[in-house]
Amino acid sequence: MKQDDLDRAMSESREIRPSEGFTDSVMARVRLEAKAPPPLVFPWKRVAPGMATCIVLTIAAAVFAFSSGPSQSPAPQWLHQAITVTQSAALQWTGATLLASLLSYRLSMRLAGYRN
Repeated sequence: MKQDDLDRAMSESREIRPSEGFTDSVMARVRLEAKAPPPLVFPWKRVAPGMATCIVLTIAAAVFAFSSGPSQSPAPQWLHQAITVTQSAALQWTGATLLASLLSYRLSMRLAGYRN
């Protein structure tokens, strides 16, 4: 195409119309979306007590874990033993959890069709 042909094509003013049925198909889709129910709301009222309990227990465990020892601490002996066992196994569980999270992420991305 030469410059003259391009100038002539661009200078012509033609009415642009959508193809047959385009408006109807768009409006049908708009009506379908308008009829769709609203998205589900996350049940924060049901989750809040559990989250608050977890936060309180985590803070209590941290306070008891960093206290000077079982003889000087207000925590019972069984709680100190539980914290000691938890601390020794925490690194292994954390690593296993991170590995499982990474594997599930990679699998879901592969199944969804994303390639990295």
